[in-house]
Amino acid sequence: LGAGADDEPLAADGAAAWLVWFAPAVLLGAFAGYLTNWVELRMTFRPYRYRGLSLVRWDNSPFGLLGWQGIVPAKARSIARELAALTEKLITMRDLLEKIDESKAGEVFHDRFHRLLDDKIDDILDQYVKDNRGTAWTLAKAFIREQLV
Repeated sequence: LGAGADDEPLAADGAAAWLVWFAPAVLLGAFAGYLTNWVELRMTFRPYRYRGLSLVRWDNSPFGLLGWQGIVPAKARSIARELAALTEKLITMRDLLEKIDESKAGEVFHDRFHRLLDDKIDDILDQYVKDNRGTAWTLAKAFIREQLV
């Protein structure tokens, strides 16, 4: 066959055939990839607690004989231990203490300490008053009046 005017419709038919056969495959692959990624993320983080029958369960494992727990929640303790060990290797307590500005830390801790102390004193006094059925509070009022006069 020679090149001529008839070759052009064949080229258009080839592109249409490509779209008919390959476009659905690409779309199906994209959908399958999206679906598997969605399922993988759900199984990684959910459920937070083990769901199923706890007949047989392996330590530090997200699955049992008849149930499932998310991978991250199931391994939270070991992940936390490993992160703590890694943090200890990277940052020592001495490094942290060297970075603290003592004057600013004193101000922050002073204010928080006084707030905490005031709250604690209020709680103790309230409990004391409740335990003594108001007698202590009446005596305290009298004492305060005497001091003010």
